[in-house]
Amino acid sequence: MKPITHHLKSATVWLAIGVLALAAQLPNRLRLLFGASLGRLFFLMNAKRRKVAYINLELCFPHWPLKKRKQVVFDHFKRYGQAIVDLGMLSLSTEERLNSLMNIKGIENFRKARNAGHAVIFLTPHLVGVDITGTLLARHMPISTMMRDQKNSVLNNRMIANRARFGLKLYSRSQGLLPLVRNLKRKISCYYIADEDFGESNSIFVPFFGVPVATLNTLGRMAHMTDAKVLPIRSCLDSRSGQYNITIDEALADYPTDNEYTNARRMNAVFEAMILEAPEQYLWTLRWFKSRPDNGSPPY
Repeated sequence: MKPITHHLKSATVWLAIGVLALAAQLPNRLRLLFGASLGRLFFLMNAKRRKVAYINLELCFPHWPLKKRKQVVFDHFKRYGQAIVDLGMLSLSTEERLNSLMNIKGIENFRKARNAGHAVIFLTPHLVGVDITGTLLARHMPISTMMRDQKNSVLNNRMIANRARFGLKLYSRSQGLLPLVRNLKRKISCYYIADEDFGESNSIFVPFFGVPVATLNTLGRMAHMTDAKVLPIRSCLDSRSGQYNITIDEALADYPTDNEYTNARRMNAVFEAMILEAPEQYLWTLRWFKSRPDNGSPPY
């Protein structure tokens, strides 16, 4: 028999899921207000994540005034709270509601690559809208992605159900890249989030806003093995309209090369350009620099 604490945790998670799902059905103005309030609560209660965000921004933008870095962190928590609420839309919202909240530009770049016979890798960093964007994209084309398993089984199963509701094919990170490669060879597109620090294994240190970061070197190999075109894709949550503005860029030219460092640096440069458009929408609260060259101490 499972202990009572397990059932209490499950009940708490179900309650949170229900609240978010209902909050996501509010009119846009109230939905955004609720999400921003939730984000401010996260900001006040999570000193650990605040500290991580401050350190990351100081490393990447030492030339920014302290006041600007603090404002970016505060705004980030508000956008993050709004994006968390919006994940509740994936449970209950109709397709019409979701259509009204998504604005896609550059779909012709995807069609151009597919019409030329190529598979497509959509490349994106961890922006606040990364989850909802991948799910909504699957409503327009066959697409697969990878997700991290959550420790709580209730949350994990709900996230899988939400993301798969509109056809997104999901694979656990424990399965590795092989399922994604197989799908790419079948011309099923891949939604690839490639900016986490997974340690030195399968990574090389290349600059990210001038700071060496452990960067996955798998994108170039995937593209080479599957003859895939890499199309950067970014989402930006408009805090006034509540829409997600999704932009699909043209395929990266002359990519991949035979040089892994060049490929990894190119990927980070793409991420840098996206982040600079709306710095508050990047997940600065994650420990991007926990691995250091020559086994140096992490800055956290």
